[in-house]
Amino acid sequence: MVAKTVNLIILSIFNSTMFPSKSYKQDFNKHSLIDSKKPNKLLTILKNNTIQNNHSFFKNNDYHNQKIIKVANHLIKTFFNNKFPNVLISNPIFNNSTNKSIISLFYYGNSIVNNTTNKKSSKIVFTNKDIISLSEVLSELFEKEVTINLTRVHYPYINSTILAQYLIKNATTNTFLHFSEAILTYPSLSPDTYGTVNEDGSYVLPSYITSISLELSGRLVTEQQIPRVTKKSSRISNPNINSSSNLSNSGVDSESINIVLVDYGKFTHKNELGSFTLKVWISSIQSYLR
Repeated sequence: MVAKTVNLIILSIFNSTMFPSKSYKQDFNKHSLIDSKKPNKLLTILKNNTIQNNHSFFKNNDYHNQKIIKVANHLIKTFFNNKFPNVLISNPIFNNSTNKSIISLFYYGNSIVNNTTNKKSSKIVFTNKDIISLSEVLSELFEKEVTINLTRVHYPYINSTILAQYLIKNATTNTFLHFSEAILTYPSLSPDTYGTVNEDGSYVLPSYITSISLELSGRLVTEQQIPRVTKKSSRISNPNINSSSNLSNSGVDSESINIVLVDYGKFTHKNELGSFTLKVWISSIQSYLR
């Protein structure tokens, strides 16, 4: 705080409005303790202190924002767990500006059950009425306008965090091997989904899944005989997509196969055997037209 006050004083000293006469200004500099032709230790110290104070301000401000985001993340997950337990959500993405905060997340669910009314609805898309209370709470937390963007995914393996929750939710009746077999059986990884560019009735997706990797740390209730500290891993690949010929025939740049994005997520849960964590990696390639 002292450095900032001194800095303001220095700026006011060299403010031209304080010296209406140019000759008077030169005469002042001549008798000043600060010689502009020589490096001055005092000025160097003051500049360094100012830089350190600015760094500390932005660091503390960033720490404050991180704490708010952590609280908001907990509020969002608690809201959906309590009010819509059959809906799985991804990790929220926060885009904060000065006057507005935009929160984006994916959700998956075949039906929405409201715990307040215990009524099951056949709708699968949220409305503003469903999340107005959450929006109001987050707006008070951030002290500015909050916009929540919800995007529904039709399959759990589109998002790694949702897939981890989906598999753990069914862990009471399945083994780790069943997880791997289910992922290999149900997703459609056929080359027929490539389509052809500019062909009527055909389409090319913006991305294609190349592989899904799972890693389980801990024990499931269906696998009580395994050691307490254990890890299991599995990787499911799509052999059809490893060949760039299918993409090339679709009108997509063959270099797309070299552009791989990896979506990572994990979820931790507890059972009578202790806690266990499932990590998920979903690799995909992006489609770029020639």
